[in-house]
Amino acid sequence: METTREKIRKFFGNRIVPKTKELLLDLADVASDFVTLATVMPHEYSALRYGGVNYVRVLRYERADRAIRKRLHALRQSEYITMRTIGKKLYCALTDRGIAEVLRLRCRTASQCPKGKCVLVTFDIPEKERRSRTHFRRFLGACGFVMHQRSVWTCDRDVFTPLQEFIKRAEIAQWVSVFIAMND
Repeated sequence: METTREKIRKFFGNRIVPKTKELLLDLADVASDFVTLATVMPHEYSALRYGGVNYVRVLRYERADRAIRKRLHALRQSEYITMRTIGKKLYCALTDRGIAEVLRLRCRTASQCPKGKCVLVTFDIPEKERRSRTHFRRFLGACGFVMHQRSVWTCDRDVFTPLQEFIKRAEIAQWVSVFIAMND
């Protein structure tokens, strides 16, 4: 874990007069220790007494690292990401399911369309592509679209771009039309 002093040295390099730099580094260390002491949680008091400020920092770093590993494991279990170790580096990539979830979240958090407008989706996916059609309907429902007919859906959010991305990835573009429509 990089200390405050090392971070400042890396940032400033030799651009400061040496005496001034040492004074600033000392002040930064004191300020950093003060911030750590001021934010010690009740469950960290014994760690502070046992190992001091640096020990508390190490414990916080390890706790954050465990939390990240736990989240990565949950994403991997739900098949949103794949992970591969190459050499000493860990590489993560989104799966198709993960990409669909990201696009769904973009649709759910998109801003409202301008007043009087909405996104209109119509589709006619053939029977032989029933699985794609069912998957697309579920996606539309999860994104906040309202079904008017089995193949006509509207949404009052500005989801045009993420929806186009999903349609392209699902390879159903030839059967789906997306419009910005006037909403009465």
